[in-house]
Amino acid sequence: MLETEEGFIVLENSQCLKQVQNSMPEGYLKLREKLIETNVLADNGSLYVFRENAIFSSISAAAAVILGRSAAGPIEWVDSDGLSYKQNQERKYSVLEPQ
Repeated sequence: MLETEEGFIVLENSQCLKQVQNSMPEGYLKLREKLIETNVLADNGSLYVFRENAIFSSISAAAAVILGRSAAGPIEWVDSDGLSYKQNQERKYSVLEPQ
């Protein structure tokens, strides 16, 4: 995932769970259905795969679409080092604070 001025970009070839939980907000469910209908999300057996980069207005929207449920994106979006988005933001801005 990349964060830009346009929003949060889920990169091409990222994976998405197929199963949707009851906790998924209706707006995110509709967004997910639109991504499937427009072939941005393609069936890949047990998962969906992003066929192109997709821009989301929030990290929670991206997380909810990918996980198929309500999601606290800043906490649940974890990088390859095991750090959440929130932890990375805290690190980033603590470096900028005057000592």
